[in-house]
Amino acid sequence: MGQNLLAIEPGIGAGPIILGKHRDAIQASYSYVYTSFFKVQTSKFRSDHCDLAGFTAHYDEYGNTKYIEIYNSEHQAIEYEIFAMPARKLTLSKLKNYLISSGISFETEDYGIQAPTIGLSTFNSQLQSGDEIIECFGIFKSRQSV
Repeated sequence: MGQNLLAIEPGIGAGPIILGKHRDAIQASYSYVYTSFFKVQTSKFRSDHCDLAGFTAHYDEYGNTKYIEIYNSEHQAIEYEIFAMPARKLTLSKLKNYLISSGISFETEDYGIQAPTIGLSTFNSQLQSGDEIIECFGIFKSRQSV
């Protein structure tokens, strides 16, 4: 896989952005500009948003990555794939078909799917049909690894 093509690994991470990794290591992964924000008022660590790398990392009270969002942005320098399919072009229907054929359980919700056994979710702000390209992938600890 090329330097600018990274695999989304549900329940693990994407490229150098790995669940459980400390915020300092995440920030050192890319030399791109980050913006930081508090997800909720009680957050001890700011979440990091990197538009050029197409991710947002959220941290626990110790500064370790607990949730990762991978998305497509207009000026993104990094491309992602998931299950050997280009993430930028993947529709919800194609992902569902892959999960079904692989025997991976998931739940369909108003804004996408949740597959807690592998640590993957999807999000579309105005999901109308399964033929829409997925806007955002969420990576979290799978139910099996907890």
